[in-house]
Amino acid sequence: MENSGFIAVTPRPPSRQQLEWVKEIVLAAPQWTDVSLGSLRIIGECASEKRTVVFEKPDQPQNPPLVGHQGLVGEINLSILHEKHKEPVTILLHYADGSLSLLELIWYNFPEPVPESWTEVGHEVQAG
Repeated sequence: MENSGFIAVTPRPPSRQQLEWVKEIVLAAPQWTDVSLGSLRIIGECASEKRTVVFEKPDQPQNPPLVGHQGLVGEINLSILHEKHKEPVTILLHYADGSLSLLELIWYNFPEPVPESWTEVGHEVQAG
């Protein structure tokens, strides 16, 4: 995992915010709305910002019809207020081989660090 820009971490559950993003995207994606996600575990994170996370592959695929495929479940486009500036942030939820694989936070002001907190002023969810 280290060669991919991600580092392995002690498996842990997603944060409350990460779970909210996952649930919101899954509910907006027709191929995923009836899927039982089970217990999600984070096993890796972005080596630099640690805001993008890798999910552990479950024993059984979460969405069996998508085994053998990978892609985007959906995304959330945020408009945030940080230090009196309006900034865009995108949250992407990916799947691979029928299971959720990656929750990616895209901060467009890289290399500035991703803020620890912000005020959300706009929010749009789209299926992949």
